[in-house]
Amino acid sequence: MENSKNNKEGRKIDAARETALKILYDINEKGAYSNISINKYFNIHELKEIDKAFITELVYGTVKWKLTIDWIIEQFSNVKLSKISPWIINILRMGVYQLLFVDRVPATAACNESVKLAKRYGHAASSGYVNAVLRSIARNKEKIEYPDKNRDVLRFLSIKYSHPEWMVKRWVD
Repeated sequence: MENSKNNKEGRKIDAARETALKILYDINEKGAYSNISINKYFNIHELKEIDKAFITELVYGTVKWKLTIDWIIEQFSNVKLSKISPWIINILRMGVYQLLFVDRVPATAACNESVKLAKRYGHAASSGYVNAVLRSIARNKEKIEYPDKNRDVLRFLSIKYSHPEWMVKRWVD
């Protein structure tokens, strides 16, 4: 697989991120198992080992931190998550994961590559929306608010550590 593909404006789209996006779409929209979907794409495309490692990191990290990531997106978006197209929400999730949980990806790269994907997988306004949300999160990382742990410790732990509330309740009990 080539390292990148041209989008409509001729800008190159990172093939590893695009592959990770397709895998996340399969997982979140089609109910695919992450390991099976990853292996399917690795078997279809010829990828460098470094790209496979990056794809694996993006997919498993985004899936693991999904509750936290969605909470954060809701704080910075004026559109409800349920109203965002599946492709765009997965692009946002992957972008937020890179911004907050991956040290070696610069914020500019996470934002710019997400915008390129949004241009390919969304409509005209999608890329501007993705850009605005991700850049706002990047600028305000320290201001992200989690549920008040004094009022609802279960909700706080669930969102902060990205575990379902029922599971947190079992651990606390």
